[in-house]
Amino acid sequence: MEESAPKRRRTSPRLSNQDDSDNNQSTTPPEPPPPRSLIPPEKEVRKDAAEDWFDLAMNPASWLSFASLGNTQPFMPKQQGEDLPAPVSHHPIKMTVSEELPYLQAFTPFELSGTTHMLSREDADTPLLRKHNIVIRSSQPAGLFMAKIDMTVDTEKLQIKELTVPRLDPAAAAELGPFIEKITNDDSNIHMRRNVSIMTWAMAEWYRIAVERAHVWHLLDSELGDKDKLIQSVAKIRTRRKKRRRKDDDDTQSQETDGISGDKDRTENQSRSVLLPHFGRTTYEIPIPDAVDEAISCLRIHWRIEFDWTGEARSKVGLMIGMPGRWRQGDDRGSLAAASKVFERLVQGSEGPMTAVRTVVALLAGDVSS
Repeated sequence: MEESAPKRRRTSPRLSNQDDSDNNQSTTPPEPPPPRSLIPPEKEVRKDAAEDWFDLAMNPASWLSFASLGNTQPFMPKQQGEDLPAPVSHHPIKMTVSEELPYLQAFTPFELSGTTHMLSREDADTPLLRKHNIVIRSSQPAGLFMAKIDMTVDTEKLQIKELTVPRLDPAAAAELGPFIEKITNDDSNIHMRRNVSIMTWAMAEWYRIAVERAHVWHLLDSELGDKDKLIQSVAKIRTRRKKRRRKDDDDTQSQETDGISGDKDRTENQSRSVLLPHFGRTTYEIPIPDAVDEAISCLRIHWRIEFDWTGEARSKVGLMIGMPGRWRQGDDRGSLAAASKVFERLVQGSEGPMTAVRTVVALLAGDVSS
């Protein structure tokens, strides 16, 4: 039997036309938009610059070198205002050598002068060398320090081929001389070898501390050099200590502090004649009052200047006590042995060497007189 094919259902054209008419009636045309001129303009919100910086800080990728330029530099709104004139140093100022020199010497205690000349070469293959003869003198006070430097420079490679110091101030030879020899010799490391910057910086550092040290020696000589002055100074210090303990006189303590700070302020105002006798001096001896044998009983303060590999100077201050053996045997409280520790603690603190010496002298003088 043959299977009959499924009959297709024909849709009535009448019904389809009716559906189309229903769709047309249900759909309404959209209303036309209002004219653009009638819409109020929107105010542009100005973004705060702090928000941009905050977003940048919270994005760690913007800190890296491979970050995009847009992330590392946020947009900064240009503020409207009057154009300010450029600063004075915006453009280079034409000045002569004599006019530029004070600016170069503003941060050094020295005055530099020198001459240069070209060295003759044996053949054309030899590099052209220029020799600099530099003279260094102290500016304030004048004539207290002097040194000469000879430096040979390769003009093509701009390298220092030879560096010598033919003359160094005798006061600085003991402390500064070994450090200069380490720089001028080829045995030093590559960072210090013929490094004129480290050498001149060490000279300035030594001079700065040496002037301060000479000023302290001058004060000790004027206050404690004579036996009568020493006894008077010890009496004043012990009186101040008693008043400070009772807290009855605050003005005395403030005057004492002002006196110490005033001593530091007068360092730069000292003349050459005052500092020269103590310039370069590394030790100072103070006789102990009421001592039986003044040739043996004394305080010796040693102050030496040392340098690190960068040329920075460091002070090494210590105290030695010389006294007869019977004093040490009678020191039941151990005050004499503890004097050096008290001195080191005061020097390492904010008191300064002058206050440390005054305190130790007052302590030992009190023990001896008792």
